[in-house]
Amino acid sequence: MLQFIRDNATGWIAWGIVILISIPFALWGIHQYVSPDSSVAVATVDDAEIGYYDFQRLYARRRQQLQSILGARIIGAEEDDRLRREVLDRMIDSEVLIRSGISAGMRVGDEQLASIIRTQDAFQSGDGFSQDAYEGWLRSQGHSPGGFEEDLRRSLLEQQLAVGVSGSEFITGSRLRDAVRVRLQTRTFSLLAISATEFERPEPTESEIGTYFERHRSEYTAPERLRLRYLEISLDDIAADIKADDEELRALFEAESERFVTPEKREVSHILVSLPSDPGADDVARARERLVALRDRITVGELFEDLARESSDDPGSAAGGGVLGFIERGMMVPEFEEAAFALAPDQISDPVRSSFGWHLIKVTSVQESRGATFEEVRDQVLAEYQSREAERIYVERVETLANVTYEHPESLEAGARELGLTIRETSLLTRDGQSDDPVASQPAVAAAAFSSDVLDDGNNSDPIEFEPGRIVVVRAFDHEPPRDLDLDEARADVVAALQADARQQAVMERGRELLEDLRSGRDADAVAADEGLEWSRFENVNRIGGALSEQLLEAVFRMPRPGTGGAARFDGVIEEGGDFVIVSLSRVDDGDVSSMSDDETRTLRQALEADGGRTVFDAFVRSRRQSADVRIMEQNLES
Repeated sequence: MLQFIRDNATGWIAWGIVILISIPFALWGIHQYVSPDSSVAVATVDDAEIGYYDFQRLYARRRQQLQSILGARIIGAEEDDRLRREVLDRMIDSEVLIRSGISAGMRVGDEQLASIIRTQDAFQSGDGFSQDAYEGWLRSQGHSPGGFEEDLRRSLLEQQLAVGVSGSEFITGSRLRDAVRVRLQTRTFSLLAISATEFERPEPTESEIGTYFERHRSEYTAPERLRLRYLEISLDDIAADIKADDEELRALFEAESERFVTPEKREVSHILVSLPSDPGADDVARARERLVALRDRITVGELFEDLARESSDDPGSAAGGGVLGFIERGMMVPEFEEAAFALAPDQISDPVRSSFGWHLIKVTSVQESRGATFEEVRDQVLAEYQSREAERIYVERVETLANVTYEHPESLEAGARELGLTIRETSLLTRDGQSDDPVASQPAVAAAAFSSDVLDDGNNSDPIEFEPGRIVVVRAFDHEPPRDLDLDEARADVVAALQADARQQAVMERGRELLEDLRSGRDADAVAADEGLEWSRFENVNRIGGALSEQLLEAVFRMPRPGTGGAARFDGVIEEGGDFVIVSLSRVDDGDVSSMSDDETRTLRQALEADGGRTVFDAFVRSRRQSADVRIMEQNLES
């Protein structure tokens, strides 16, 4: 129906549709169409209903958040069903908590609610809370004042209850010591890695290949793929095509000639006598007298640069004879700048006071201000002109492209004719964004390509700006549904899988043999030597483990303590790459709370209480939900 309207909504047909739609709006009101399912419940908690409209609103928000995380990968049906259940469970838990809070006598008063709203950053303007900003935000988010305030009141009540329940958890001294003993425990061990690559397997037979393929046929499929046709508008391409003659550029240059003036620059040096942070009159006078004495020495022939090295309190310039380099107006503090720009070359100032102390300033050279000629800055003027014009043309073309491709959703031809663009094609693209084409592989492009509007309905996409200054409109063609591969197509992968399985089996068998030798008492160094390997020793490793894999670290800390007399314990782990790693555990050192500072102990206690509080709160929610009469309307949820 919607596609029919889109294809035919012109002329008298469009007016007829508008009139037909207007009649029920006039009789029953637009609200019945904006939220037609607002009175349908998807679940009840005791006598309270969770409405379809509220559920759908929260579900749509969470789905949008999830899609933004996944990027080009489309949310599958199974993920979508799980998301719906998670959203509904969260709404049921929330309703259970609200009712529990009310039963316990908790309330959020109007004054408290208003105070919280007035302090939100989004509602501030100028000197404080702005009613206009508040109402504007509500409109932008699609909230009514009453609905938003009721949602906020419920959220605050739920938060009160959560804080009250989880805040009841506390950690005793013995629990803290036990936690420290486990959490700060370190282990000393050695590793012996047996590489899977050492075990080779000859090419499998045809019988083995066929049997393996039949057993794993479902794993060998060609993914769904498609190609795209697209129109692109590029800001860089537009700018490159813009031409301008010298007359136009010269007019621009003259209109903005003040921008091309090189300001006066002065090369300066100084000698600084610094002052304390809060100087008294005597401090100021003594510092000035010291600087005057230095100036007198320069007057009788001593070099400014030598005295700067000897006496300046500025560590950044003293070693270089006080040289600060070239300065422009606005670079230095006002007192320094005023004195420096009043001096002639090779002239030395009287003592100048600034926030840093007292200065003697010397100007060694002056570069006068000058305006650039048109010829000197022609390329810059041209680039700025092209950029400005390109931005204007780009916006106009994008708007035209959006309108034309929407009005003609069945093809890109109209857009290409209107804007003089070339319809381009991409290489094959999969749903997860895999493509060797630089346009098709963009996450936003891939997401649009596999959307129902583009792939299923055959429409042009909306304009997609996949990077600044580059916009495309795409449409799907040459669609290849997912399909099962035959044996010839899957042969290389089947052979690789068989060889990997064979290597894995061989390395596991050898690893287990060596483990048995070690556990039976054979010398660990002798075992390693026979294999041409060496043990790698790790001392006092904690549960974070640094460079060790999570899988290996978990196995190390799962092993029992060394036996009587410190006899090592042995275990084996298959690493992700297929290597078999033998672990020789030689020492376990428990954490000790006495080794922790007061701050560390306090932080750990707070973390444990927070963890325990979450556990208590989750248990509270489960118990309250079990005691509530919760009913889910599956038929309404799916509709």
